[in-house]
Amino acid sequence: MSKQLKIIIVIACIILAVMLGIFIFVPGLPTYIRVKIQYPEIDLALEEYAESDVEVPAAFVRVKFGDIYVKGPSGALNRDSWGSQIILKYDTKFLFKDKGEIMVMAYKSEKGNINNLSDFYEPEFSEAEERWFYSELDMEYPDTLSESIGTMYAINSKDCLKLRGTDNEIFLDLAKGKTAAAEIETPYIYKNGNISGYVCDIHKGSYKYCRNVVFDWNSSEYIISIYGNSLETVEQIIASIETAEEE
Repeated sequence: MSKQLKIIIVIACIILAVMLGIFIFVPGLPTYIRVKIQYPEIDLALEEYAESDVEVPAAFVRVKFGDIYVKGPSGALNRDSWGSQIILKYDTKFLFKDKGEIMVMAYKSEKGNINNLSDFYEPEFSEAEERWFYSELDMEYPDTLSESIGTMYAINSKDCLKLRGTDNEIFLDLAKGKTAAAEIETPYIYKNGNISGYVCDIHKGSYKYCRNVVFDWNSSEYIISIYGNSLETVEQIIASIETAEEE
């Protein structure tokens, strides 16, 4: 065997050993490289919502929805037949051309229902596969929309380095979703009295400002959507949200 051939064999063995080491100790490296290139938003982290302590005008009226109270301008109190989900509004032309100054919509569901989309499409991964994925990351499986937001933004690109097989596929799907979400909203950590959740600043919509407040309370999960053309009023309404226990 020639000296040149021996050198080639040694180099090939070293490369093989390195690749084997990567496969054993860093199996998710190819996925890591891919998400860093295709989905850089995977490393986005959440900041605190800074306007939770904005002063709420004394003239605001309070509306109860489930176990939650929301305050808004007295002129916006909904007294017609629009339905219980629209709790504050200024005019009935919102869904057409004219845009009222403010509208607040509220949604309430048992925990797990808002986050469960299986009635609308066939999930790509089973619940068992997703539960295993989160256990591999030492995370709790997110049952609610609020928990899903927190989990999505707690995950970063380095978390995939130890993943294999289907877990890498789930991670890629999550990275793609996080990137898509970043194009339409910016979530913030929201804490106000007994409420802990997230405020999602929606970038696109009919109103100049749109904020979704997402949180869990008791056995229910809530989404409070505030639409308005006055940022001050939108922030005041968000700051007014409280639980019935805080009366």
